[in-house]
Amino acid sequence: MTGTQTDAGGKPMFSSQESDMMRAYVTERDSTRFDLVPQGFVKLDVSHSNLEQRWHNITFVLGDSVLAAKEKLHRHGGSAVADMQLFLRRGPGDTVAMENEHLALGYYGAQHGMEIFIKDSNPYSMSANGALEDLSLVEKYEMDDETYDKREKSVRVDKRREAAKKAAERAANPPPPREATPDDKKEQWLARFGVGARAQLKVGERRGEVKFFGPIPKTEGSWVGIELDEPHGKHDGKNIFECVKTPNYGVFVRPDNVDVGEFPERDPFDELSDDEV
Repeated sequence: MTGTQTDAGGKPMFSSQESDMMRAYVTERDSTRFDLVPQGFVKLDVSHSNLEQRWHNITFVLGDSVLAAKEKLHRHGGSAVADMQLFLRRGPGDTVAMENEHLALGYYGAQHGMEIFIKDSNPYSMSANGALEDLSLVEKYEMDDETYDKREKSVRVDKRREAAKKAAERAANPPPPREATPDDKKEQWLARFGVGARAQLKVGERRGEVKFFGPIPKTEGSWVGIELDEPHGKHDGKNIFECVKTPNYGVFVRPDNVDVGEFPERDPFDELSDDEV
């Protein structure tokens, strides 16, 4: 919801108008929700003194006794029938104790939407101290790894079997050699074209010294900047690198069009390559 404020805990805070709209949406059918309940039956909410949970719209027979209601509620909350005290909450400030087990629920004025509150008087009840809701109180069985590994059927055995199967398939069908990627080539070029290395252009076999390696403005990819031994270049480095000799000793070539190694100076007179800038 756009612009919704939150409280200190990060929960959304709704305006009074938004709250009214939500309440109207949730309760719009409250007046008719019991229309289909057969005559002589009643829908009641139930809460328990030892439990956080609540039960909504539990069906009771108005003519059944309080004792019959306790027997029904034993299956919900776990409290023994003899340990239960039932209270009928008929409205704000209107709660009655249903003390006579032989009287009917209808005698105490039970109607749709009211609430029965169960008070468990037994301090050792199975529902006391969170025994039915707190999972941390449940003793868990734990198996050590050595015992688990000895089991013939387990998730771990299945995973190991599947892993062994895949390993055998990979060994029988090895993947084709991986082709060099642009990143691989870049690493190779960086290792080859160190500043100061001697180089020879593949086209024209002109020689010189590597002065630069990397991208240059308004182009894509990497270039090798070389200061040639003879003035057969196109510039003096284009402000990317500086040629000691001038003019026209500088040239940029693509890495694939140059070799690096032991190339002593000589006098090349071949024409310039179209692969140069």
